[in-house]
Amino acid sequence: MRRSVYLVFFVVFLASLPHVFGQGESFDADASYSWMIGQSQQGRYGDIMTAAFATLALKHSGLDSYAQAGYDWIASQEDTTNHCWPKG
Repeated sequence: MRRSVYLVFFVVFLASLPHVFGQGESFDADASYSWMIGQSQQGRYGDIMTAAFATLALKHSGLDSYAQAGYDWIASQEDTTNHCWPKG
């Protein structure tokens, strides 16, 4: 009896996953890249790590001009004395 109750809960849980995570919509990569570009201020995404991941994603997607802006901002944050990021 107890085993069947757990099985029912497990099946209901599995059946609900597409609705929880997908919410019945398909993923739109273009909208995601547009959102990410909108978060940038001339290649700046707030911190070095976020800018690096955003720049890699934009480069991989073929949006080279936006990726270059990210790269330029990251390069401008180098501590030229110690050759590390970020400055300071």
